[in-house]
Amino acid sequence: PVSVPSPAPFPLQGMKCEYLMPHAVSSRPGPPCIPHAPFWPYEEKTPWRVTLGNRIIRAVTPEITEEDCDGWTLFGDQTWCNKALRAKEGTLALSFGIEERDMYSEYMSSQFGLKTRLFDCFIEPEKSPPMAGTAPNGTGPCPLNGQHCYQTSYESFAVCLGPKETVIQGRRYNTLSNELRDRGPLSTY
Repeated sequence: PVSVPSPAPFPLQGMKCEYLMPHAVSSRPGPPCIPHAPFWPYEEKTPWRVTLGNRIIRAVTPEITEEDCDGWTLFGDQTWCNKALRAKEGTLALSFGIEERDMYSEYMSSQFGLKTRLFDCFIEPEKSPPMAGTAPNGTGPCPLNGQHCYQTSYESFAVCLGPKETVIQGRRYNTLSNELRDRGPLSTY
């Protein structure tokens, strides 16, 4: 690696990089605070890499505020705008590759009242109550006892995501575009 001066301060030149929730240990709202690298990991500083890096930073730097969202919900490596996630008629949460248990879809069901669709073409149903359809489904408020529970209804499908709709070695694949077809803005999470 060659020592070359870093480009404009991150996230973007002139932007203040201060965490909105400094005590959050995973995902958090606000601009990504990326420290300057002490050296460039490439033989030379190429303009296209700098441009691409700045485009990525700009794409993940939010323009919405906590007030706009009526607050944030932090869940692992995800940050959600509360206002956008309010359940409305026809809203739905999709979850792919759920394996044995899917905390994301359970959370979307219990905290936001969203119906969920679960997808996994690899897990055997006997290892996954939601895929087998044996997890409590549409039960209303869930007890805080750590058991599988869906407050709203869920559907499970032995289907995986892929670049095209196909069957490979007996496993069905569908595209994200197909799953989102006919879904309106802010209707699918």
